Amino acid sequence: MGRILGLDYGAKRLGFALSDPTGTLATPLCVVPVSGERDALARIEQQCRATRAERLVIGLPKNMNNTLGPAAQDVLRLKAKLEPRLAIPIATWDERLSTAAANNAMIAADVSRARRKQVVDKLAAQLFLQNYLDAQVSLAARAEAALAERAGHANRNEEFHHEEREASESFGQD
Repeated sequence: MGRILGLDYGAKRLGFALSDPTGTLATPLCVVPVSGERDALARIEQQCRATRAERLVIGLPKNMNNTLGPAAQDVLRLKAKLEPRLAIPIATWDERLSTAAANNAMIAADVSRARRKQVVDKLAAQLFLQNYLDAQVSLAARAEAALAERAGHANRNEEFHHEEREASESFGQD
C-alpha cells in the first residue's frame, strides 16, 4: 500500500493529512487557504503530486442521522470534479465529529483559540484518515481469515474424501 492523502474540505481552508507508506499511521500535513472551488481543485491536485499519494480520501460530513446535508453534497460534487483530473482512486469517508474531536483534544491541551483555528483542519483530516486506515486493516484481516477458513474447509474436505476412498477401496478388497 502506498501513501494515502486525507482531505478535510472547506470553502475557505483545506486540511491535509498523510499516511505512512505502509498505510498504518496518519500524520497531520498542512492547512491550505483557498479562494473558491477552482483554487481548491488546483491545490488538491498539487498536494496529490507533491506527496505522491496513491489514493485520496475526502472527509464526508454526514449528518448525525446518517443523511447527506449541503456540506456533504459539496464534497460529492468536488469528488466528481476531481475524478477526471487525478490519476488515483478517490474515496470518501465519514468524518462526523472529527473537527469537534480535534478541537476538544486541543482545548484539553490548552491550545489557544488562534492556534486551534490554524491547525484544526489538518488534525480533523488526520483523525478520519486514521479511522479509514484502521478500517482497511480490519477489512484485510477479515478477508484473510475468511480465505484461511475456506482453505481449512477445503483441506478437511479433501482429507474426508481421501479417507472415504481408502475405506471404499479396503471394503472392496474384503
